[in-house]
Amino acid sequence: MVFMFFVAGKPRGKFDNDQIQQMQAAHLANLRARHRDGVLKLAGPCADPDQKKRGIVLLDVKDAQGIEKHFVEDPFVEHGLLTIEAVPVSAPILDLGEPEETGIEEHTIVLFRARDRALKAKPSEAYYAQLPASERPAVALVATKPGTLRMALIFREKDVEGIRKLVALDPAVARGDLTAEVWQQWLPAGSLANPK
Repeated sequence: MVFMFFVAGKPRGKFDNDQIQQMQAAHLANLRARHRDGVLKLAGPCADPDQKKRGIVLLDVKDAQGIEKHFVEDPFVEHGLLTIEAVPVSAPILDLGEPEETGIEEHTIVLFRARDRALKAKPSEAYYAQLPASERPAVALVATKPGTLRMALIFREKDVEGIRKLVALDPAVARGDLTAEVWQQWLPAGSLANPK
């Protein structure tokens, strides 16, 4: 699988509001088409405090090579307004539901990063697996190749501060081996399955 970010690219420059609205409609239509194809598992906007990462996507593909082909019909990517940053991942937790055509739900995403690419620190998957079902993340994605991003979690909860407190107790975060960024994340309603 590949976890990716849509990252802010060129400024919108020559495009007016009507053109941006048309591009947004085509962007969403492309994401829906990739979901119907079975390639796209999750997608939605996120609230990156730096306003660089605009959204996330989880693709059911072997590796990151050639993923751009899934976005050739996306005018934001075509015109460079969004770029793609991709990380191959495994998915030890992937409790997905069936997204609805309309409606959006707020969740919380946590990104675990190593301070240094060479640092061998790993997030504590076991820490999250032992949580009660109602508190456990619905999605856990672990990077399979070296890089600063080591793991991403998506919680059903929208309590960013509560999740920050929970994550601060992660042994790798508490030791300072990893940092944890906690943001708001939105997904189509029904994307995450109810806890079991």
